[in-house]
Parts: sequence; structure tokens; C-alpha cells
Amino acid sequence: MADIAKLRSFVEAIGVAVRAGVLTPSEDDEKYVREYFGLPVMNESVKADWKKTEGARSPITIAAEADKKEAEEVANGEQNANQSETK
Repeated sequence: MADIAKLRSFVEAIGVAVRAGVLTPSEDDEKYVREYFGLPVMNESVKADWKKTEGARSPITIAAEADKKEAEEVANGEQNANQSETK
């Protein structure tokens, strides 16, 4: 069994680097982490998700903010369209 403290430190360091904008997670990073932890290789579902994000991921905090902004833009667009229809 691997040293849990070492594994935790490794994951925390990656998280800090990603949130600081020093590292953008990639498919190669996931492959490395999976190998490092002795996890199974990525299944087809995971590979499809990586393909959907074009091989890189934004940190969750940035991705969530982008999703929120996109949802607001869609809502505003629908609201503007509805207002135009009622005039």
C-alpha cells in the first residue's frame, strides 16, 4: 500500500497548481495520476469526456463560473426575445 500522506500531498499540490493557473489539467496528466495511484486506465466514458473538452480542463471554480455566465446569457437572450414578441 502506498503512503497515503504522500499521495494526498501529491493530489493537493496538483490542485493548488491548477487553481493558481500554473497547470492546466490534461488527458496526459490524468493518465499519469492514474498510473501513480495504481488506478485502472481510463474507460471509454472518461475518454469521451476528455474528447468533449478538447483534451484540457479548466479548474472547477473557473468552469462553474463560465457555466453560470453562459446560463445568464441564455436567460437574458430568452428574456429579450420574449420582450420583443410582446411589443
